[in-house]
Amino acid sequence: TQHTAYDRDTHTLVLAAGPQLHLIDTTNGNRRTLDLPAPPANIHAQHGQVLAALPDADQITRIDLRTTTAHPTPVAGAPVDAIDLDPQRTAVALRDTGTTTILNHGQPGTTTEKFQGPAQLLHHAGQVYVLDRLTTAITPINTTTGDKGAGLRAGEGATNTTQDRYGRILTIDTRGQALLAFSTDPLILKQRYP
Repeated sequence: TQHTAYDRDTHTLVLAAGPQLHLIDTTNGNRRTLDLPAPPANIHAQHGQVLAALPDADQITRIDLRTTTAHPTPVAGAPVDAIDLDPQRTAVALRDTGTTTILNHGQPGTTTEKFQGPAQLLHHAGQVYVLDRLTTAITPINTTTGDKGAGLRAGEGATNTTQDRYGRILTIDTRGQALLAFSTDPLILKQRYP
């Protein structure tokens, strides 16, 4: 599995190839390598760090890009994605339990259940949006209460999602061979291409 992320603060391109992270300084081309205990299912880079979800190691790992040091947090249930909501809280999607949990200072807090295949998380305006690949749907979650909002079908077989700078959710419907664009307030399918 391969993943990429870019941290603007340190100008570092992060490439995940198997259990190795390759850190490339885009200003001078310097490369560093960091070995993880398992391949990441997803990585996110921001504010000088990488957050990696390692389902086969039952942990999320935070990597400081300035010092190349890893700080693991054990999370049972095979975490497949993790995103920071604020300095204290991190949302984690768990494959084995079909749940999304909000960690507060690394400790499990609010849990939202009954996802078939939670795969990716996005955060916008106090909500977490869960891409469930098995039901090919996007579902908002209130980060304070854990309550689910009204989910929307995302094509015939959504595989990946990201956000643009306007807060829109852009989703690849691989089976339907389309790019879907959702607004988030409220969650509505606005565009489909082609």
